[in-house]
Amino acid sequence: MNRAERRRQQKLSKKNSGPRSIDKVTSAKAGEALQQAMHFHQIGRLDAAIQCYRKTLEIQHDNVVALSNMSIILFSLGKTDETVSCLQRAVSIQPDYAEAHNNLGNALFSQGKLEEASASYKKAITIQADYPQAYFGLGKIQGDQGKLDEAISSYKKAIALKPDYAKAIYNLGGLVKYSDRSEIEPMLALLTKETRTEEKCLLNFSIGKALSDLENYPEAFQYYLKANNLEREAIQFNISDEAKKFSRFQEVFNQDFFKAREEFGSSDVTPIFIVGMPRSGSTLIEQILSSHPDVFGAGELPFFEEVIRQTLPADLINTLPRKISKWQLNDSVRLGDEYISRIRKISSKHRFITDKLPFNFMYVGIIKLLLPNAKVIHSVRSAEDTCFSMFRQNFVGDYSYSYNMKELGQYYRLYSDMMAHWHNTLPGFIYDLQYETLTANQEQESRKLLDFCGLEWNEQCLAFHKTVRNVQTASNAQVRKPIYSSSVGGWRNYEKELKPLLDALGNPGHPPTPP
Repeated sequence: MNRAERRRQQKLSKKNSGPRSIDKVTSAKAGEALQQAMHFHQIGRLDAAIQCYRKTLEIQHDNVVALSNMSIILFSLGKTDETVSCLQRAVSIQPDYAEAHNNLGNALFSQGKLEEASASYKKAITIQADYPQAYFGLGKIQGDQGKLDEAISSYKKAIALKPDYAKAIYNLGGLVKYSDRSEIEPMLALLTKETRTEEKCLLNFSIGKALSDLENYPEAFQYYLKANNLEREAIQFNISDEAKKFSRFQEVFNQDFFKAREEFGSSDVTPIFIVGMPRSGSTLIEQILSSHPDVFGAGELPFFEEVIRQTLPADLINTLPRKISKWQLNDSVRLGDEYISRIRKISSKHRFITDKLPFNFMYVGIIKLLLPNAKVIHSVRSAEDTCFSMFRQNFVGDYSYSYNMKELGQYYRLYSDMMAHWHNTLPGFIYDLQYETLTANQEQESRKLLDFCGLEWNEQCLAFHKTVRNVQTASNAQVRKPIYSSSVGGWRNYEKELKPLLDALGNPGHPPTPP
């Protein structure tokens, strides 16, 4: 919590410590427990803070400050169901509590409940019209729903209320095309004043994007580089550890492994996995498929790793291959069916459901083991365009390898080798779809894609940009447009600056650097 937030909470604490239905002694005890909780919260002792917040609520059941503050911790720990429960209770006690409505919107958004989240943000704005965070949340939802003009308007309102709102500036930049240098000046001015690393990163990315729109590529690259350097400095990452992890997978999941387990897995045919590197065209593939009436596009789901994680110690990746080699037939059927049960809660009526989490490329062999009748589509784009598109992006999630050009190129080669391993080990199980070929021959490639998935041709797949659905990725604006190929070869505008990346990728004339 920042200083302003603590002041708001303290005022609200006083408001809620009065003797509504309890005596003054009880109120004093609740106030003492709340102050202890806020202290522990402030210094990062989250378990102790939660205990004290719960103690406060045992004494004073309607203390909305305890509910709201505890929800912040629960949300940071990924306990979204408990977060929602806390905040719903808070707003039922105090309906005019704008911050609780806003935080409830954040929690509901994380659960994919966009309409409910939108209602919470709008309620916060109704109570407090000058609430930039609520406008920001509303903008995210509108962008994911394809309401791009409304999203732009919401982000602009957030920035008008909070001119240094770096997250809103960054998100707005993904939806607009800058046409004049004057539009960049406010961002440059903010950058000279900003001291917080996260905001400096976002501003550098934003300025780089704006300069790229103006085709000032050398200057744009310098801001992209500054942003990535700031991100990389805050991350602990070792590419050699990644290489060892990839090697362990390839050693265990070989042809003999699968020959001994031909009867393993659930017989269900529901899932269509779309795997590959981020920024490789996977969102476009999902949008085409989800335009078919028999397919539900579920986006990037965490379920597959969650299901296999249940059987493993906390150090998932390091123990995964060895642990899975001990699974029996019944284990594979049970886990495969559990994954199906989870995705069927998203849609019970569609014949197929897509799962577009890119990192599932690492788990193709485990998908074969648990769900041998699933479809796996590999989204492929030129290495240079894929990597540079990632280098321009501030990711949410663990993409530690993407903030250094050499490491990014090395990781791409590890991924490429892994996909070659899966193709050799599981011939015919994976369908490669090249982004450049798809954009050049939309109908032909779309027909081949549907045929691989066992789907009849449907003309709606050609008008994918008109399909109304939520798209919660950085490509949410691009898939609202008809297919285009203008981004193909975009890396060439930065070829000189990208030499460390090209060297690591092993371009012609550049010997590859081993991880």
